[in-house]
Amino acid sequence: MIIIDFSSTMHRMVAVSTKDIELQEDGTYITEDYIYFAEYLILQELYNTYQEHKNKFGNLVLALDNASGGYWRKDVYPRYKSKRKDVKEISPIKWDEVYTHINKLIKAITEHLPWKVISIKRAEADDIMLALSRHYNSQEKILIHSPDKDMIQAQKDANGNVFQYSALTKKWLVPENKHDDMEDWLLEHVCLGDSADEVPRIVDETVFSDNFLK
Repeated sequence: MIIIDFSSTMHRMVAVSTKDIELQEDGTYITEDYIYFAEYLILQELYNTYQEHKNKFGNLVLALDNASGGYWRKDVYPRYKSKRKDVKEISPIKWDEVYTHINKLIKAITEHLPWKVISIKRAEADDIMLALSRHYNSQEKILIHSPDKDMIQAQKDANGNVFQYSALTKKWLVPENKHDDMEDWLLEHVCLGDSADEVPRIVDETVFSDNFLK
């Protein structure tokens, strides 16, 4: 099974497609100037990934983010990704228009291509990728196609059947710390938080003595 983080692929291809587009006077792009090229790049990326890995990993599955009702993570931690909305509001890309086009593309993929498309209300692609890899790793080899290092945890207790590749860095992702050990990597990852998702480090939310911190 090849599981694609569709949002990651989409955002990367939108960024590539706007590279040579001129801004309007108001500092934004005209969506129609690049969106069809972006859609082509997305389809090309999906097809190339499938062709490259199908013999070892099998069919392609697209994992989608679905914010309907709000992501469940915000129930647990309200500050989760709280600044991303602000970033998109000042972006030269008109994301509301982009998402309208991309939703039509997803509908076409779902209806006309043999690939699987999975979307769960209030869940992110991360949830889908991790759930699928845990459920199926005993039955088949799984490739998680995502640059998100959080997904390295899918390799835990997977009997060597779960792999992860980042098209962003062109690297295979594995636990990286001084021991190259999954348990140590998980502990380190939790303690250090994730600035991209606005998840704090353990020392950011708790007062420790100088001796303990040392």
